[in-house]
Amino acid sequence: MYPTQLHSYMLWRSSVEPTPPMLASKRFTAAVSLIPAVMVGIFVYGWYAGLVLLTCLTSALVADWLCKRFLFQREAEYFGKRDGVWLLTGMLVALMLPPAMPLYLAAAGTIIAILAGKYLLQVDGMPLFQPAVLGLLALHIMCPLIVALGSGAPNATMNPHDRWPVLARSTSIETPGPGRFVPKFLLNFFGGDIRNSVDAKQYSSDLFANKAITAEAITGVRPQDLVAAMPARDLSNPDTTSSATTKGFDWLQLLLGYLPGVIGGSQGLALILGALLLFFSRSVSPLISVSAFLTMLAVLLLFAWMGSPSVVYGNIPIHLLSGTTLLSIFYFANDPAVTPRAKFGKIYAGIFFAIIELTFRLVFKVSDGLPVSILATHAMSFVIDQWLAPPPVSSASAVHIGISQSSLGRL
Repeated sequence: MYPTQLHSYMLWRSSVEPTPPMLASKRFTAAVSLIPAVMVGIFVYGWYAGLVLLTCLTSALVADWLCKRFLFQREAEYFGKRDGVWLLTGMLVALMLPPAMPLYLAAAGTIIAILAGKYLLQVDGMPLFQPAVLGLLALHIMCPLIVALGSGAPNATMNPHDRWPVLARSTSIETPGPGRFVPKFLLNFFGGDIRNSVDAKQYSSDLFANKAITAEAITGVRPQDLVAAMPARDLSNPDTTSSATTKGFDWLQLLLGYLPGVIGGSQGLALILGALLLFFSRSVSPLISVSAFLTMLAVLLLFAWMGSPSVVYGNIPIHLLSGTTLLSIFYFANDPAVTPRAKFGKIYAGIFFAIIELTFRLVFKVSDGLPVSILATHAMSFVIDQWLAPPPVSSASAVHIGISQSSLGRL
């Protein structure tokens, strides 16, 4: 299935730390660290976002069981134990989806992630790419085709552009409607139907005109989409001269959230807290995340200092603290199963990810090219481990296949 050199590399990678058994506990820890982002996402986007998450988790579990039970019985020794892949993959796919994504597309993306990422593109149970990003890439390809053929709903897209919905909460948790406290609390926490939405300006107009409002959510534009469309305008301050956009986005708003975005990207603070749990529990190394973040910050500051029309100082927090960026840096690009094994190799991988992603944003004016950037970073591990930063000889070697770290570069 693989070229000989790549197959030998995958065998080596499955035999050095972290080995597949070690990765299982790391995946469960990563799933726990995502709970704050899940709770905030359901609060901001309502019960339907929770249903999307449940659909992804159920699809991942069923797909994993079917593959293990019927399709890949000959490799049962690699997939017979609980490895946490289905749990983490289902959560990551769901958290990177728009909150109004149709359930059948959420299920399709998750099934593709499990089938391709865990079972097809692997050697000895070690994946070639992070499974969730393969499912997201498939959805990025499928959704435009479905919309173009006219067979899908208007929300069957990975980027609704100016129609990202957020629940319009008319009541608060402290003063819920009639009824007992617990049902009132749950009703307010899970909110309304995110699919029943209206433009934010129309909502405000009807509200101040005392008209009957039936919509349960308001639609707007993601901050990173605004940056891609108007890179020279400072979006940290409200726009009072144009009727297109009046709201400003500063670093505090991005951290505290309640902004249009993917389910897991509604609050940067929840993702940072989850990442700290990963780092302090030593489930993942912070080197890739820190090097990617600092590289992006340095390049953006340099472009802004040079007076480039692609970057202004006020928009730098949007590039760095948007939910999709944080999810990609902390969980996708930093997956220990597919990252380089040496410390310097992880630093190189973080720098490489930052350069690829900023190329998409600053050169091609794409709001985010994260699936491609992540896949390119994972593919770069093959080069980094062999030539740029081979692991030290003192670390565990693949004795059973006769490959040591010192000979890795001569594969």
